[in-house]
Amino acid sequence: MRPNQSLGEYCYEKELQQGKNVADGAAQITTLERIVVSSLCDVTKASGGKYKGVYHWDGKARAVTYLRERYPELAAKLSVVMMGNYMENWLGTMKLRKVGFRFNEVMGMRADCW
Repeated sequence: MRPNQSLGEYCYEKELQQGKNVADGAAQITTLERIVVSSLCDVTKASGGKYKGVYHWDGKARAVTYLRERYPELAAKLSVVMMGNYMENWLGTMKLRKVGFRFNEVMGMRADCW
Protein backbone atom coordinates (compact mmCIF):
# COMPACT_ATOMS: atom_id res chain seq x y z
CA MET A 1 0.00 0.00 0.00
CA ARG A 2 1.05 3.53 -0.66
CA PRO A 3 1.25 6.04 2.21
CA ASN A 4 -2.21 7.45 3.03
CA GLN A 5 -3.91 4.92 0.77
CA SER A 6 -7.01 3.30 2.23
CA LEU A 7 -7.45 -0.45 2.23
CA GLY A 8 -10.45 0.01 -0.11
CA GLU A 9 -8.38 1.97 -2.61
CA TYR A 10 -5.61 -0.63 -2.46
CA CYS A 11 -8.09 -3.47 -3.04
CA TYR A 12 -9.67 -1.54 -5.93
CA GLU A 13 -6.30 -1.29 -7.65
CA LYS A 14 -5.61 -4.99 -7.09
CA GLU A 15 -9.08 -5.99 -8.34
CA LEU A 16 -8.71 -3.85 -11.46
CA GLN A 17 -5.21 -5.14 -12.19
CA GLN A 18 -6.31 -8.75 -11.79
CA GLY A 19 -9.17 -8.14 -14.22
CA LYS A 20 -6.81 -6.52 -16.72
CA ASN A 21 -4.43 -9.47 -16.37
CA VAL A 22 -7.27 -11.88 -17.16
CA ALA A 23 -8.30 -9.83 -20.21
CA ASP A 24 -4.73 -9.47 -21.48
CA GLY A 25 -4.11 -13.20 -21.06
CA ALA A 26 -7.39 -14.28 -22.62
CA ALA A 27 -6.78 -12.00 -25.62
CA GLN A 28 -3.68 -14.05 -26.43
CA ILE A 29 -5.61 -17.33 -26.71
CA THR A 30 -6.63 -17.54 -30.36
CA THR A 31 -8.77 -20.66 -29.86
CA LEU A 32 -10.84 -19.16 -27.03
CA GLU A 33 -14.56 -19.61 -27.67
CA ARG A 34 -16.06 -17.98 -24.55
CA ILE A 35 -14.83 -15.99 -21.56
CA VAL A 36 -16.98 -15.80 -18.43
CA VAL A 37 -16.18 -13.30 -15.70
CA SER A 38 -17.81 -12.23 -12.47
CA SER A 39 -18.44 -8.51 -12.14
CA LEU A 40 -20.55 -5.88 -10.44
CA CYS A 41 -21.87 -2.45 -11.42
CA ASP A 42 -19.71 0.65 -11.41
CA VAL A 43 -21.56 2.30 -8.54
CA THR A 44 -19.82 5.65 -8.96
CA LYS A 45 -20.82 5.82 -12.64
CA ALA A 46 -24.33 4.38 -12.20
CA SER A 47 -25.11 6.86 -9.40
CA GLY A 48 -23.76 9.82 -11.34
CA GLY A 49 -21.04 10.23 -8.71
CA LYS A 50 -23.44 10.32 -5.79
CA TYR A 51 -21.98 7.14 -4.30
CA LYS A 52 -18.20 6.93 -4.25
CA GLY A 53 -15.88 4.58 -2.45
CA VAL A 54 -17.62 1.33 -3.40
CA TYR A 55 -14.22 0.14 -4.50
CA HIS A 56 -14.95 -3.58 -4.77
CA TRP A 57 -17.84 -3.02 -7.19
CA ASP A 58 -16.14 -0.25 -9.19
CA GLY A 59 -12.93 -2.24 -9.64
CA LYS A 60 -14.74 -5.26 -11.04
CA ALA A 61 -16.85 -3.09 -13.37
CA ARG A 62 -13.89 -1.14 -14.67
CA ALA A 63 -12.05 -4.36 -15.47
CA VAL A 64 -14.98 -5.33 -17.74
CA THR A 65 -14.88 -1.86 -19.31
CA TYR A 66 -11.16 -2.31 -19.95
CA LEU A 67 -11.76 -5.66 -21.66
CA ARG A 68 -14.57 -4.27 -23.81
CA GLU A 69 -12.67 -1.17 -24.88
CA ARG A 70 -9.25 -2.73 -25.43
CA TYR A 71 -10.30 -6.08 -26.92
CA PRO A 72 -13.57 -5.75 -28.89
CA GLU A 73 -13.07 -9.20 -30.48
CA LEU A 74 -12.74 -10.74 -27.02
CA ALA A 75 -15.73 -8.75 -25.78
CA ALA A 76 -17.84 -10.48 -28.44
CA LYS A 77 -17.08 -13.75 -26.61
CA LEU A 78 -17.76 -12.29 -23.15
CA SER A 79 -20.38 -13.40 -20.65
CA VAL A 80 -20.62 -11.47 -17.39
CA VAL A 81 -22.11 -12.96 -14.24
CA MET A 82 -23.35 -10.37 -11.72
CA MET A 83 -24.25 -11.70 -8.31
CA GLY A 84 -23.48 -8.88 -5.91
CA ASN A 85 -25.48 -10.36 -3.06
CA TYR A 86 -25.42 -13.57 -1.11
CA MET A 87 -27.51 -16.27 -2.75
CA GLU A 88 -29.79 -16.51 0.29
CA ASN A 89 -30.90 -12.91 -0.36
CA TRP A 90 -32.67 -14.09 -3.51
CA LEU A 91 -35.11 -16.07 -1.36
CA GLY A 92 -36.49 -12.87 0.18
CA THR A 93 -37.59 -9.63 -1.45
CA MET A 94 -34.89 -9.63 -4.12
CA LYS A 95 -36.01 -11.59 -7.17
CA LEU A 96 -34.58 -12.01 -10.64
CA ARG A 97 -36.49 -11.66 -13.87
CA LYS A 98 -35.35 -12.65 -17.32
CA VAL A 99 -34.97 -9.84 -19.86
CA GLY A 100 -33.95 -11.20 -23.25
CA PHE A 101 -30.79 -13.14 -22.61
CA ARG A 102 -29.97 -11.19 -19.45
CA PHE A 103 -31.24 -11.35 -15.90
CA ASN A 104 -31.95 -8.07 -14.18
CA GLU A 105 -32.54 -7.51 -10.52
CA VAL A 106 -36.11 -6.37 -9.93
CA MET A 107 -34.82 -3.69 -7.56
CA GLY A 108 -33.53 -1.79 -10.61
CA MET A 109 -29.94 -2.81 -11.24
CA ARG A 110 -29.27 -2.41 -14.93
CA ALA A 111 -27.42 -5.09 -16.88
CA ASP A 112 -25.51 -2.36 -18.76
CA CYS A 113 -24.06 -0.60 -15.73
CA TRP A 114 -20.42 -0.62 -16.79
